[in-house]
Amino acid sequence: MSLILSSYIHNTPSEMLDHVREAYSRFKAMVYHDTNDLMLREQLARFEEGDLNRSLVNLSSHLHDYFTGRTEIDDFAHWLDSIEVRHMPKKVEGFDHRQRRSPQFLTNAGEESIVVSKTTRFFRGPIELHMISTLWIMLEGKKTAHPANRFSYGNQLALDESGEFKQQRQLFVPYFIKYQEWRNKGIAAAREQIEGGNNVLLVSLDIQDFFNSVRIDFNALRIDLNLADHARSFTTVIEVICQHYSKIIHGQGSDHISLPIGLAASGVLANWHMKRFDDELNEVLRPVYYGRYVDDMFIVLANVTPPQEVRDWRDDPSASKAKRQNWKNPSEWFFEKFFTPEVGPLILSHTNKGEVEGRLTGAAYAGLLMQSEKVKLFHFDPQWPLASLKKFEHHLKESSSVFWLLPEEV
Repeated sequence: MSLILSSYIHNTPSEMLDHVREAYSRFKAMVYHDTNDLMLREQLARFEEGDLNRSLVNLSSHLHDYFTGRTEIDDFAHWLDSIEVRHMPKKVEGFDHRQRRSPQFLTNAGEESIVVSKTTRFFRGPIELHMISTLWIMLEGKKTAHPANRFSYGNQLALDESGEFKQQRQLFVPYFIKYQEWRNKGIAAAREQIEGGNNVLLVSLDIQDFFNSVRIDFNALRIDLNLADHARSFTTVIEVICQHYSKIIHGQGSDHISLPIGLAASGVLANWHMKRFDDELNEVLRPVYYGRYVDDMFIVLANVTPPQEVRDWRDDPSASKAKRQNWKNPSEWFFEKFFTPEVGPLILSHTNKGEVEGRLTGAAYAGLLMQSEKVKLFHFDPQWPLASLKKFEHHLKESSSVFWLLPEEV
């Protein structure tokens, strides 16, 4: 039996309850200190309005019965069937068009019609499922984060060198600390190269709709966690939670298992899933710096200068055909220059409309794309002032998935 399972599968009911109480403490601290999800805070407050101790004992009893074989996964059905998806606005059109039309006239009045053109889907489920997610991180998922992926900065667990949690209540390293580290290390590496007389190309990439598009292989995860021979584990329960959520997103007939945004386990699973990609990208590019913050990537390449046709490129359909033939889409140039089908882990691809995109290669990454519009290249010549580095920092902040959650001083 694996060491992971032996830590709880033979627990007495009181020992399981101790795990549940610790998980609740860590989950509550995360909700109130590490996220700005006001709806989840309200849900947690309402959960505490009831008989909190009874609720914790009830969850503990269900888990103990499941792990000792007294019940099956169906025992969690009343919680699993309560999973919902809530939609939050991601892109709004019509709000500030009037301001942008003229720099001589400003108004805070928007257009008569405001349209939400894009939404983000969030997991909404019983607090008990959030606690199971926390228990998975505490008892199994932490093994995926030790040793740490040196290229990943988002959703980092607060573990010490031995792979155990540093503080009693902390689950994750505060997200804004890791964001600062991700950004500042890259900017420092770029500045050092420029001051040393080298041209530098900064690259910003973003995976389209990552959490809903990713496909998680839980069988591979069980092998990594040494759980392959055990049907009952927290990993199996997390898999079932993700399956229920994914059926809502992708349809009842789909076997696509993606990650629920808003479930703490999703960030840990995402980092585990992307580790091989991070290693391969670093191996192919050999950059001065590479870092990934969730689905945002920051790359620093030394002594790379895009050709003139890339530097002249404009997204201007009104330009003459002859002029457009002398331009090269920066995204297309980047993917063509650095990646081939034989090398990976990215490859140039085109949509049916002829739009450029970067497709992640390998069966594990099927369906993951990098849109051309999200690929940003910033070239710096050491002979010119570095003031535009600030512009790139601003771009990183605004394009990051956590932009609206960052404190003002970051």
